[in-house]
Amino acid sequence: MAQHSIQTDGHCLSILTHNEEYSSIPVVFIHGITLVADFWLPTLPPTLATTPCYFINLPAHYPSQILPETKVLPLTCEQLATQLHRAIQAVVGDRPVILVGYSAGGLAALSLATYYPTSVSRVLCISGSANGQWNGVMGGLQRLCCMGYLGIWLFKLIYKLSTLNPVLYRWISGLFAGDRSTYFDAPSLEPTLTAVYSKAIHHNPDDLAYLFHSFASMDLSEELSRIQSPVLILAGDCDSVISHRQTQHLAKTIPQVELQVLPGMGHMFFAERLAEYQQVLTSWVTQAS
Repeated sequence: MAQHSIQTDGHCLSILTHNEEYSSIPVVFIHGITLVADFWLPTLPPTLATTPCYFINLPAHYPSQILPETKVLPLTCEQLATQLHRAIQAVVGDRPVILVGYSAGGLAALSLATYYPTSVSRVLCISGSANGQWNGVMGGLQRLCCMGYLGIWLFKLIYKLSTLNPVLYRWISGLFAGDRSTYFDAPSLEPTLTAVYSKAIHHNPDDLAYLFHSFASMDLSEELSRIQSPVLILAGDCDSVISHRQTQHLAKTIPQVELQVLPGMGHMFFAERLAEYQQVLTSWVTQAS
């Protein structure tokens, strides 16, 4: 596993690389808000043992960085896509890639497919949506980040408290699960949360607040018809962050789209429905080959 740091438009994006020596079509993974690139590693299917894989840390997610002068205006879908596209090109060149995006990373992947269609072979969008306006607890945190100084102060306090120790972090993560008994019993839960927590405690809360605020104004709804690559939407029907209405909008608007809804699953696919995720990912990558 190697790590690259790519400078682009006032941001420093960190990318983990795996199996770079292989020549098959690259798979690029984009995590969700407050997570890290390491999130994907404990559940990476063995079927990708000879597939070049790249794991991007979103802006504001350690060890990626945002320069203060770039936070004057909210980040847009197109700007985010441009930053990610430049970072991807820096490590894979002009080769088209398969994108796997989760939650906010799903919106980022769809943005890449919209604005850079020739660079994207296909997309697996997990618990994603056409806009960055979230529901539930995550939506409440986002609204705080849009309320000015006091709201941002409260957001930063809540984030700091949520990462005080791994036990509390684990309990809070369960708030986003739909099938909590499966979630807390899943063998994949502990290694995934351990990998994430060790980096998430280093996130800059001010930068996270900026990104939460930016996503609130991101909306790709009117642009989805421009996507040329095949897209598979994987979603749960008990997701407290992304509504079923948002999922259906993707399925009705993207030209080449498949929709798989997993009954009982909330927002935490990696522990709630690990086997199904690994099977879908393996099949989606194999089809591209």
